[in-house]
Amino acid sequence: MGKLFVAVANTDLADDHQTKLLKDLEKSIPLLWTNHLQELEKLILASKKFIPQQLDGGGIGEDLDLFIRSIINSD
Repeated sequence: MGKLFVAVANTDLADDHQTKLLKDLEKSIPLLWTNHLQELEKLILASKKFIPQQLDGGGIGEDLDLFIRSIINSD
């Protein structure tokens, strides 16, 4: 198993796109994330006990590509 993805979304940027991306990504890859920087330490500690569910889908590159295309096509 690879490394777990732990993230903090910056909600102040362009239409809160980081939150939207992380919500989409968590459907296809195991990750822990928050919108609040003060929760980062708690997430890192939780990641040491986190057992990700096996998800179907491509890799993160494919997920990012699909997400970016959905943003471009929604304009």
